Formats: sequence, structure tokens, C-alpha cells
Amino acid sequence: MQIWLSPRASPTIDVVGDTIAIAEPRPAEVEDSFESHRRRTNVQALRVGALVTAVIQVPCLWFEWQFLQSDFWLLQCLRLLWLLPTLLVRFSVSADSVLLQKHIDAFIFCIFSACGVFICYVTSLHHGQTSPYFFLLIIMITGVSFVTLWPIKTALLFDVTIYAAFLGLVATQNVGSAPEDFVGYHLFLVGMLATITTFQQLRLRLEKQAFRDRLEAKSANARLEEAFGQLTQAARPDEVGVFREHQSRASNSAHVDRVTRGCNVKYACARSGS
Repeated sequence: MQIWLSPRASPTIDVVGDTIAIAEPRPAEVEDSFESHRRRTNVQALRVGALVTAVIQVPCLWFEWQFLQSDFWLLQCLRLLWLLPTLLVRFSVSADSVLLQKHIDAFIFCIFSACGVFICYVTSLHHGQTSPYFFLLIIMITGVSFVTLWPIKTALLFDVTIYAAFLGLVATQNVGSAPEDFVGYHLFLVGMLATITTFQQLRLRLEKQAFRDRLEAKSANARLEEAFGQLTQAARPDEVGVFREHQSRASNSAHVDRVTRGCNVKYACARSGS
């Protein structure tokens, strides 16, 4: 009886004569499984990112109270527009929610795009591109790209949205500043977006390959166990007897080998003692 892995797309086990063919999983099934895994990972990323974002708002509140008092309450109302839904989803929706997993990419994109637009607006109120909020924008971009696994289209759309908000709300105020500063801030932001997106896509590719390897190993092991069970049930009595005889011989051979090694050790000890 021979067992071999078939490259066909069918996940069934076929018995043909003395051969059991165990098919590999379909590529579409692997992609669907990884997509579910990626979305669950993003749900966990959202749960962690929501807490980190909420903590970061504490020093921002102090800064705005000290240096932007005239716009303080307006900024708090704008902040609640994106922070409140984030915290509500974080604490009221289960991580196993099918609806949340289905729309997790769109939710993270909308929430943190709104966060980026808000940061750009505060930056425009406080010295433009030289404001500390510019670096807060960089921190937000880095955090979102580091913890999420996004397809390339979503990642690029997020980058374009953030850069458009910076260009429209912040950069227009600094057109008359020193050209090297104006160009430098833009190059820094664009370079950060490009670098972070590149590493995010590399991490996504590595994660997909590792997931595929784990899935194929588990699938092959499960199908082998099922094949052996099917073999035991479908085998003829004489084949089962032959199998048990070979198993008994192997066991006896191993026992004899252990006894022989033991005798050799005792004989060697006896000679060394004499």
C-alpha cells in the first residue's frame, strides 16, 4: 500500500488500487483562510491601537489648553468625532464579531484617516509644519502601518489621504517659508509614507507565506491521519495480518537489539574488570 500527496485541487482522499492519493488544499481555500486570519489580526491591532491612541490624547489635551485656548473646545468636539467611535467599538464590540471582522479594514481606514486630518488641522493652528503635531502625525502613521496588515491598495489610499490632508491644511500656510524647509518637510513625510508602506507589504508577504506553510502542514497531517484510519478500515484481513506481523517483527527486532547492546556492555565491563 502506497500513500502519496496529490497536487490536485480536490481536498478529498481517493483510493485507487493499492494507492491512497491525498490532495493538497485549493489555492482559493488557502487565500480565504489567510484573509480571515488577516482580518482577525487587524481586529486585535485595532483593540491595541485604540488604547494607545486614547493615552496619547492626554498630553495633547494639556498642550492644547496651554497653547491653543481659543480653539480648545472646538478641538475637543472634533476629537470626539473620531475618538468616541473608536473607543465604543473597542469596549462594546467583541473581537469575534463577524460584522467587525468583515469591515475591519474600512473601519480602521476611516478612523485613522479622520485622526490624521484632525492632526493636520491642529498643526495648521499651531505654527504649521514646525508644530510638534507634525511629529505626532508621523507617530500615528508609523503606528497604524506597523500593527495593521493591509492590501496594497488600501495602504496606498491611506498614504494619499494623509498627504492630501497635510498638503491642503498645513503646506499651504508654509509656501512663503524657506524653500529648503518647505521641501524638506514634504520629502520627509513622503519618504516616511513610502518606507513604512514598503515594510508593511513585506511583512504582509512574510505573514502570508508563514501562514500558508502552517496551514499546509496541519492539513497534510490531518489528511494523513484520516488516510491511515481509512486504510485500517478498508484493508483486507490478510493485509492487516501482514501489517501486524511486520509490526511484531519490528518490535521484536528492536527488543533483541536492545538486549544485544546490553550484553555487549556487560561483557565489556567484565573484561575491563578482569
